[in-house]
Amino acid sequence: MANPRVRPCREIGKAVIVHIESDDELRSWLSERCRVWEVEEEGFKRCLSALFFVTAYALIPDETAENAPRLSLLSMLEAIEKKTVVDLFAPITKGADYETSPDAQEVWIISTGVTPVRALYWSHLRHAATELLTMMTAEGLRERTVKDLAEP
Repeated sequence: MANPRVRPCREIGKAVIVHIESDDELRSWLSERCRVWEVEEEGFKRCLSALFFVTAYALIPDETAENAPRLSLLSMLEAIEKKTVVDLFAPITKGADYETSPDAQEVWIISTGVTPVRALYWSHLRHAATELLTMMTAEGLRERTVKDLAEP
């Protein structure tokens, strides 16, 4: 049986991407980065969504999965900035949920950076995630939660 936090954490990854796509400034910033980095935008957004999923999974304990929408964007930003790759991925890679999460597996493989291309792509993913979350938490909105992204 899947861990009860998988679905809400996956929804968090999707919600962040939907918010980015609906905000002209964020969408434009991401499109420009993808162009400069010469990466395919849709695939990059899919990997970003997976990174947000893995981050949420690392931050939300099993017993509080129903509170996932209250996860603050600032805590996600701090986790991506400060946690090591191993610390970020440990909760998902230790459990059975990892086997049923090909997107998390793909981002884990990228994060290992065993080739220069993977290391560069991981660097771009992490940079984009932190910059986008920084923009979303700017201007006095530091306490924004994932739930706030879905509200008008």
